[in-house]
Amino acid sequence: MKRPVNLSLPVLVPLLALPALSLAFKPVSQICFYLLVLLALAALACHRRLGLSSPAAFAREYWPLCVALLLPVASLAATFTYHGIFDGRELEKKLGLALALPIFWLLLQLVPERLRHLQWGYLAGAGIGAGMAITLVPILGLGRNVFSHTGIQVNAVSYANLLMLLGLASLVSLGWTLSRHEKLEMAAKLAVGTLALYATLVTETRSSWLAVPAFAILLPVSMGKRLLLRWLVPGLLLATLLLGLFVWTEPTLNARLMEGVHDLATFKQQPDTSLGIRLQLWNAAWHMFLQEPWLGIGNPVAFHRFLDAYALSGQVTPFVADNFGEPHNDYLAALSMYGLPGLLALLLAYTVPAAYFIRRLRQHPPAAIRVPACLGLLWCLSYMVFSLPEHMFRDTRIFPLYSVMVVAFLALSKPAPATAATETVKPSAHA
Repeated sequence: MKRPVNLSLPVLVPLLALPALSLAFKPVSQICFYLLVLLALAALACHRRLGLSSPAAFAREYWPLCVALLLPVASLAATFTYHGIFDGRELEKKLGLALALPIFWLLLQLVPERLRHLQWGYLAGAGIGAGMAITLVPILGLGRNVFSHTGIQVNAVSYANLLMLLGLASLVSLGWTLSRHEKLEMAAKLAVGTLALYATLVTETRSSWLAVPAFAILLPVSMGKRLLLRWLVPGLLLATLLLGLFVWTEPTLNARLMEGVHDLATFKQQPDTSLGIRLQLWNAAWHMFLQEPWLGIGNPVAFHRFLDAYALSGQVTPFVADNFGEPHNDYLAALSMYGLPGLLALLLAYTVPAAYFIRRLRQHPPAAIRVPACLGLLWCLSYMVFSLPEHMFRDTRIFPLYSVMVVAFLALSKPAPATAATETVKPSAHA
């Protein structure tokens, strides 16, 4: 079948710009996302003329993924119909998952050797994001709340989570080299990854480090070690223990840990602390779910309305009711606003792509498939743990960094006869 070489440049430009610039400029992620959607829809409309693969065959091959990424829209539609409401912002966020399917189909048409250059996008994103964080917080002394007014304009937690993920991805990419200058490329990945971890540290964000145990498992796998499920739990426990020791001994994280302990100890007297606010929101979201377990309460507007009512009864403080409209937890947000189907939709959006990556890694593939499969699994697992203390999908500027990157790694890690037989990229010296 004819390769759509003419599509490579227009597709790769927004694809690489997405991770490279998302932390630096507010509208970049949405612009890149919708450019990719338009390109995909245009290619679908004339796929026969261009000699592209059949969309029907794609749907048959990836039907579990299609169900997983379409279910959030179906859940939202059911809730909106039940309550007789409409929320364009919420619909856009759910479509951000569904519209990743045509993007995935489009990326499968590209030559893998060109698509692998996505690596330079997330390396640049980690470097730019780290540079901004270090400049704004320790150098200029503007404080961690500055991220709400600069760059992507999200809170420090979401910013640090994405920065951590891009930094860990840079380190996982040590499993392969794409340039002729192997040592220089490896040094750049180590430098960028380390810088991103340090920048995450200066943001004083605790939850971002939850992704490290998954990274500790995937790093050796990306370099050629077999993914043995019998070692997965012991490995995660060991990585978690080592992370705990690091958090306990590192001064900045230890201070933040002690702050959380203090928030718990003084919760009844001082409920409006960082952790205390989350506890109030989580409790409120759970009670909203209990009131509407099947289709939820509707949307963030309804969530805010319920908080106002809970403030009158003393379940939350007036400060929480006035300043928050979501529960700082993706799972409780899905449960409270869209009920059990909403939670199921979110879980499938995380676990179905993860299952594809795990299945590919268990076949002990070459670096051309192994590294992107590790990166994709890192993306899924990181968002899964980030969703516990933060509402990662609250903002339409953040969802493309999940949906587009996951399908890009799915396209890159797809086994093919040409790549299954031989290495098409150089493995790292550690593989």
